[in-house]
Amino acid sequence: MTIWGLFATCAASLGPLVGGFAAHVVEGWRWTIWEIPWLSGLTLVLLFFFPEMSASSILYRLVKRLRRVTENPRLSRLPSSLQQP
Repeated sequence: MTIWGLFATCAASLGPLVGGFAAHVVEGWRWTIWEIPWLSGLTLVLLFFFPEMSASSILYRLVKRLRRVTENPRLSRLPSSLQQP
């Protein structure tokens, strides 16, 4: 998550540098337009490999793991006052 935030922060300053380098080396501004779909595609692929970070999904995985380790199927994500008998 930290790396994701770091890239989001640094993109505004590194984007023009990378685009300027590509335009200078390839001798054309159209090359910089192709960088956008490449990086967007890479980001889309990486997005599928990041675990979900919502509190409910983290709690669900924790309870699932605790049920398996303790062999207690009665463990629940809900407080005991909210559980149905």
